Amino acid sequence: MTFLIKYSSEIFTKSEITKKWLISILKNNLKHSFKNAKIILKRDRGIIETDEDISRSLKNVFGISSFSKVHIIQFNNFNELIEKAYDFFKDRIKDDFKVKCKRKGSHNFHSYDVEKALGEKLSNLAKVNIKEPKYVAYIEIVNNKAYLFDEKVKCYGGFPISSQGQALVLLSGGIDSAVSVFYAYKKGIRCDFLFYDLGGNTINYAFNVYKFITNMFLTYGKFYYVDLKPIIFEIMKNVKDNYRNVVLKAIFYKIANEIAKKLNIKAIITGESIGQVFTQTLDNLSILNDFSEVFIIRPLIAFTKEEIISKARELEIFDLCYKGKDYCAISRHSAVVNANKEKLLYFLNKISIQDAINSFKTIENLETNESKFESYDVLIDLDKVNLEEFLSNLDKLDKSKIYLLKCKRGQLSSIIANEMRKMGFKVLN
Repeated sequence: MTFLIKYSSEIFTKSEITKKWLISILKNNLKHSFKNAKIILKRDRGIIETDEDISRSLKNVFGISSFSKVHIIQFNNFNELIEKAYDFFKDRIKDDFKVKCKRKGSHNFHSYDVEKALGEKLSNLAKVNIKEPKYVAYIEIVNNKAYLFDEKVKCYGGFPISSQGQALVLLSGGIDSAVSVFYAYKKGIRCDFLFYDLGGNTINYAFNVYKFITNMFLTYGKFYYVDLKPIIFEIMKNVKDNYRNVVLKAIFYKIANEIAKKLNIKAIITGESIGQVFTQTLDNLSILNDFSEVFIIRPLIAFTKEEIISKARELEIFDLCYKGKDYCAISRHSAVVNANKEKLLYFLNKISIQDAINSFKTIENLETNESKFESYDVLIDLDKVNLEEFLSNLDKLDKSKIYLLKCKRGQLSSIIANEMRKMGFKVLN
């Protein structure tokens, strides 16, 4: 099976030196993805020969604008070209059609001559329709070789992955960060992934998205983990309600900076878009930028939520993603829309991030180890209690009893249950 590939505009519009470099990266990516294929990439097109039908995977290789399954013929003269092309197309034409020819090399005929002669020969099978044909017979001629095909499969284009460096994606398991990875890939950025454990089961969503999207786009990247549950507990105890989410986001940036520097990664990627939530107002994002020395890339900055969801559905990752609120449970009220930097620094100084940084590790496979008690003695609905008062009086609870914590989304109960277990309580959530 032979595939003819066309390069994206990001490649073929570049200077010859840059084009050659980008094509070499694309070739390495293709070799990595299709190990048993024969790959020949020239300055204007590429050929992949393989025993397998790689159409579904080839569509997701960045740096390619389109590809076609082709039939290759050799010819010695014009008449032989027309006869062999006719034999290929005659059983494929069912409706009105046209012939489209491109030619490269030295010949005693023009592309128009091929279109006219083959069109006339095929016209006994169907009607020629130059303007709006239902079928197009494509011929691309290079010297004494011709590529025959009737379909161009559109690809995502963009730069070949890794051609524009490496970044660290803050992958929450939600839709926004997942879609941001697609646009990072399209710009040629190789991605590693950092997951902040805020409680609940969002790690399952994040890890599944990570596996799916790296497999889908035939790339690789590491999945890193940081435990933020203790920090969230500290934020709830020490930070004013309407500043909690902004403080948490600043901590995201600060920890990601330390890890990016450790890994020698030059950029951080987030799924933020202006105004989508209160922490993402232009005022807040501007202040939050001050907490990152590493360059922050926000591929979705001007996207609407509907556009992000639409893209997630197109990429078939929507159903894999977490649909709840990532960390709104730490605050009962809306976040401040124009945070004061001095106040933000005041609250940040109350929170140590070193233990979270020390929890940093690579995860290759998920293991679930949940120990559950058969029953409980005390039910606590966290949506109905005064949270600050409850947290300040934890040490007064009876440790001989088994507690069941519940909340609307599960994350708040998970975070507090985790801290209570550290204190010696028996807790279900």
